[in-house]
Amino acid sequence: ENAGEQRPTKVFAGFRALSDVIFEEELEALAEDTDGRVRFQMCVSELRDERYPPPPGYEGLRDRVTRSVPQVLDPAELKTTHFHLIGNGGMVKTFQAALSKAGVPDEHVTIEMYFNHKEEVLDSEVEDMVKALQAPARSSEWVGAET
Repeated sequence: ENAGEQRPTKVFAGFRALSDVIFEEELEALAEDTDGRVRFQMCVSELRDERYPPPPGYEGLRDRVTRSVPQVLDPAELKTTHFHLIGNGGMVKTFQAALSKAGVPDEHVTIEMYFNHKEEVLDSEVEDMVKALQAPARSSEWVGAET
């Protein structure tokens, strides 16, 4: 159905620990097979700051998805990007609220929550995300909590 699809796709996958990472080889192969149109970047929350250094060669994001991914998104592309948020209800609800506050149209956001459905969204987390979403994108070489 989507055989002719040419729009770029960025997959950010969040994991608590490096030992939790799955499908890395398959996603990297997909990126190669699509000449880079599909890009994969993992985000490992246990690598949240300089006290938790990544292993040599690690190129992923560091810290929670809600803290690291907004820093590498281009604010100029927010309103024309489709976001499909999948996973923990807390992450999904927080990301969805921040995207809405940053001006992303509701029809550009779809969600799938698998657990933690009753998690309350913290206004302070949403505001921090909105600030990061509206700031110029940073390099994804090292993105983590400020110490």
